[in-house]
Amino acid sequence: MMFKKLTATILSVIMLISIPAIGIEASFVDINDENVPLAQAVDFLLESGITKGVSETEFGENQNVTRQQMAAFIYRAKNNGDSPEGGENNTPFTDLDDSTFYSMISWANENGIIKGVSATEFEPNGGITLQDAYTMLIRALGHEKDTSFTYPDDYISKALEIGLDKNINASLTSKLKRGEVAIVLHNAFGEKSIHMLDGKKIIFIGNSFTYYSKTVIDALHNLDDEGLLKRFDDKGYFYQLCAQNGANVSVTNWTWGGHGLADIFGGSCSADRGHDGHDHLADLKRLCDMNYDYVVIQPGSRDTAVTTPEWIKKIQELFRAVNPETKFVYNIHSNYYRRGNDDDKLLVAGIDSTAKECDLTVANWGVIVYDIISGVAKVENATQEYNKNSFIITKSKSDGYHPNMLSGYITTQVVYSAITGEKALGEDYSFCTDPAIHAKFSVQEFLDKYYTYDNLSNENSETKLVGDELTNFPEVFDSPADMAGIQKLIDTYLSK
Repeated sequence: MMFKKLTATILSVIMLISIPAIGIEASFVDINDENVPLAQAVDFLLESGITKGVSETEFGENQNVTRQQMAAFIYRAKNNGDSPEGGENNTPFTDLDDSTFYSMISWANENGIIKGVSATEFEPNGGITLQDAYTMLIRALGHEKDTSFTYPDDYISKALEIGLDKNINASLTSKLKRGEVAIVLHNAFGEKSIHMLDGKKIIFIGNSFTYYSKTVIDALHNLDDEGLLKRFDDKGYFYQLCAQNGANVSVTNWTWGGHGLADIFGGSCSADRGHDGHDHLADLKRLCDMNYDYVVIQPGSRDTAVTTPEWIKKIQELFRAVNPETKFVYNIHSNYYRRGNDDDKLLVAGIDSTAKECDLTVANWGVIVYDIISGVAKVENATQEYNKNSFIITKSKSDGYHPNMLSGYITTQVVYSAITGEKALGEDYSFCTDPAIHAKFSVQEFLDKYYTYDNLSNENSETKLVGDELTNFPEVFDSPADMAGIQKLIDTYLSK
């Protein structure tokens, strides 16, 4: 999971009880090194900033854990060790009595992780049972995001399925001690836990707004079987982000330049890209079993506010006929905002209603990019000035609207976080510019191919061309401060 990537950038370990910090290699007298599962779990909690000892020499293995402490542990696990004490009680719970936990409990309630023992009571100081710990963790890991669970049986079943019970001997209704909670947290968030996307099949449906930016690798236009089969093992940004978080996913790249949904699934392509009359859907059905866990749908320029919901429903019928549990993600690109024509305005205005009508998870990366460009959103602690060229290819006469590699990372992270519920802040993005991972990830190759600087205004021109600002997306990638600011914006927009 993402905690394997935490490094010295976490300057201090934030703990539950306010006492002087100790190093992760500190030895607790009440932790027996021969109890390997517990020792490993405690090391993990210390390193991840989830909790520490009750003193400098004791972890407190046999001390009880309250429900509000469990909520705080999960908050820190999901937010890279952050621990915002204080704040407001933004929950409906009237029995919260310790302001130290207000922000963390409010976050957990807003994200559906805790729901209380009643509509108005959380019972913050009550002990946490194993089945309630399972329930909170299953929600925190995103397994309830698109599925209805019955308490407590479905949560228990899922917990056993993904291994949360490993090395746990407590009964389901017993109140947990700190040692037991340490192990179950390690099972949930540690390096060897099972990621919710591990083993899943994901297909990206769309056009060049997905593949230009390397979310998936460049589209292959060869329509013979050899060329088509290469689409079923895509190693673009989305695959890489999943892999570094411990999820071995199978990604299908079903994106076609200049295509709308009707061209891809309508039976007879009319996109004027050398595929006229071709049946892309027939190829897909012929070459794969259509059994996908997630379908990421990105409408194209030829899709309107009227036709998009209609085609999404048709696509859903095709996939759900094979796998009724298939989930669908609505991938919105920046050009809908940039162009601003009547069709695009209607499509943007209808995002929420389309998502509700079609039961879609929204991954709207386009609005984040557009808001940064237009100044509506600010990148915190930015070292760079942001303009259109920071995110979009606008330096070439031949292409003034496609996303660049920075937008590709944002697309990837937004889709990933929308599916999993995991935060963007703290994610490693170094794969984006590492040609050793894939030749297509070379920044220099991208610059040479797309940023040819052939539309600059001449020295005496009174009219400035759109491409007069040089792109600075490589400098943004090189700035940890800027990338952290962008990741924070992703988290902010997804929480709205």
